Amino acid sequence: MDRPPPFPMFLDLVGRRCLVLGADSGAARKADLLERCGASVVRCARLEDVPSLEGFALAMAAGATPADAQTLAQTCRSLGIPVNVTDELALCSFITPAIVDRAPVMVAISTGGRSPQLAKLIREALDKVLPLELGALGALAGRFRNRVRSAIADPSERRRFWHGTLTGPIAALVFAGRERQAEDALRASLARSADRSYSQGAPGSLALVPDQYRQTTLRSAWRFSVRTTLRARSIASGTSWGRSTRSP
Repeated sequence: MDRPPPFPMFLDLVGRRCLVLGADSGAARKADLLERCGASVVRCARLEDVPSLEGFALAMAAGATPADAQTLAQTCRSLGIPVNVTDELALCSFITPAIVDRAPVMVAISTGGRSPQLAKLIREALDKVLPLELGALGALAGRFRNRVRSAIADPSERRRFWHGTLTGPIAALVFAGRERQAEDALRASLARSADRSYSQGAPGSLALVPDQYRQTTLRSAWRFSVRTTLRARSIASGTSWGRSTRSP
């Protein structure tokens, strides 16, 4: 019977000590990613250079000797420390996913260690589709999250407000690089939210949004990206885009 999939989660490692064992480029990438997440990284080429594993929140190995990797995994398991060893699924208590980075938005893809190449292909496909400015949109939403919660008490109304914000003309302003104008528009939109006749698409709610952005939505931007990607691939493969390639 096939193993069940691992539980997906994101860890808060800010200020936590994390060990990276190994001296190759893979270890360097893992250390860089941990540092970006705010972890206090201890990097060692050999396990004997680590006095004790107690107190570490997490351990990772890449390019370590098989003996060091085995010992690290066993010791971490006995201490309850999450451990990951590159290309050694049996030694891992957690798996590092393929990542689409639009910080603070992070998309993680995993096949449960069954096919890292498939996870990589999915990551590459999403990386071409998801707008680079998605992180700016997430950051804007984060700055207003508490204010929206305070201003709109009803959860369903609050979800409707965020859906309109994240898929409508305010998002389009962010994607166009006009973040300050998007923030002004969101602030004005929130101020009107007490009106129960409020609608994200109503003309009055778009006073701060230029005409050329009013019809641009997140959904249409994504659809355009997908269609562009599919067309490029069909041209490269010599197939007719938008038509079935099956034999009659």
